[in-house]
Amino acid sequence: MSQKYLIGIDTGTTNVKVLLYDIDGQEVTCSSVDNEVYADNTCSEQDMNKLWHNVLTCLQNLINTTKIDVDSIAGIGVTGQGEGLWAIDENGEPVSNAILWNDGRALDLVNQLKKNDTLYKEIKKVVASYIRPGSTLTLIKWLKENRPEIYSKIKTIFTCKDWIRYKLTGNIYWELSDASCSCVDLAKNEYAVPIFEKLGIADAVNKLPRLISATDRAGLLQKEVADKIGLKAGLPVSGGMLDIVSTAAGLGAVKEHDVCIILGTTGMTFSVLPKYESDYEFNGWEIHMDGHSYVKGMGTMAATPNLDWAVKMLFGDKNKTETYEEITKNLANRKPFESGLIYHPHISNAGERAPFFNPKATAQFLGIRANTTKYDMVHAVMEGVALSIKDCLHGMTNKNKVYLSGGGAKNTVWVQMISDVLNAEILIADATELAAKGAALSAGIMTGLIKDLNHIDQHFSKIKKVVKPKSDNAEKYQELFEIYKKTQLQLQDFWDWRFEQLSRF
Repeated sequence: MSQKYLIGIDTGTTNVKVLLYDIDGQEVTCSSVDNEVYADNTCSEQDMNKLWHNVLTCLQNLINTTKIDVDSIAGIGVTGQGEGLWAIDENGEPVSNAILWNDGRALDLVNQLKKNDTLYKEIKKVVASYIRPGSTLTLIKWLKENRPEIYSKIKTIFTCKDWIRYKLTGNIYWELSDASCSCVDLAKNEYAVPIFEKLGIADAVNKLPRLISATDRAGLLQKEVADKIGLKAGLPVSGGMLDIVSTAAGLGAVKEHDVCIILGTTGMTFSVLPKYESDYEFNGWEIHMDGHSYVKGMGTMAATPNLDWAVKMLFGDKNKTETYEEITKNLANRKPFESGLIYHPHISNAGERAPFFNPKATAQFLGIRANTTKYDMVHAVMEGVALSIKDCLHGMTNKNKVYLSGGGAKNTVWVQMISDVLNAEILIADATELAAKGAALSAGIMTGLIKDLNHIDQHFSKIKKVVKPKSDNAEKYQELFEIYKKTQLQLQDFWDWRFEQLSRF
């Protein structure tokens, strides 16, 4: 059989990326275009038609630059930014700009809903996520109450990638991983109709399209679109996934009890679980790409920004590459808690959101003495972030494979530390644009080129490095974690007092 290829489209907030992969998951060609976001203090919107134009431009550029025979392209998968409100009228045209996931206009509505503690907790129990200003469920209610003239025009509500897939195929669906962010009863995998009724938006259920799974065939590429970009009409397009779920799939975290960690601006952790178990923790659950397993996600407000801050404060404006090489060399053989410091990594100006929620939380060092060095402090910062990851995974006692990605995954000292803290092997994937890769994977399974999720190790999931834990370090870090948690709890009063004092200025 001749070589086949798959396209993965990633419609992010800030840019669109389209990548071409071979059947072994190797990137062949990439094209990207920056998006425009209309934002002020509270609003965050995007022109839906301009986003579609950017996708077309990327696809055209991709096909124009590739040297492969386009007839060998077997399928397309789409991923994109989640939540927000993307709505079209009866003619398939946007009723307004899309309201994005980071829009803040519904904050007062969320605060009002929180006062009804029973309903607030019921929403979390049923849809598996606490509602936020940018949640689709919240924005439906906000739009109905505040922009009735726009709401009345809506025929269909879905999310970003589903809009793009509709433009590709002409078919309207809402894929489960996206819909399950706030609108699906996770125990039943169907729309949470009773929640819509209790929120006074029962009529909105009629605006929600049929649900499909990530690897379902959602339609075929329309001829007019195919002609514009230089592809053959009738190319199958998969359901695709929410970007964070697609990232986990792109890494290879698709089997029961797999764990995916993204060590980036935020510290995101995802666990693949066989069934939904309701809780009231500050996490989110989404339906995974197979349509019946689940991804439980929890993300700290800040991961790598802790290290960036420490290096900048302690080492100044020296050459960044040389600085990190110097730090890595100095810290390479350090033992757990050798610095004598504990660091709590809640450095974000917004406080902390996971594994606990406290907008007053701050970062701090414990244990500084006159002989404490800047290397001690950097080492403690890295340990603090690693311990926060362990904290987010506290319910995952039965781990299968642990995948790590993000900018922090390039730091060999940090990766070893995380392996020791979790007492688990860490797998580093040989890929960068993981969300697009996950989208292409969904297309691969849809077409049958990849048999099923049990066979992705033979194709898309390529591991370039495996880091094993050091047993002595793992034992010490378990002891340190217990002290880390105790001191964290003891800081709550300080955070409250600090907030009160600063509010007087």
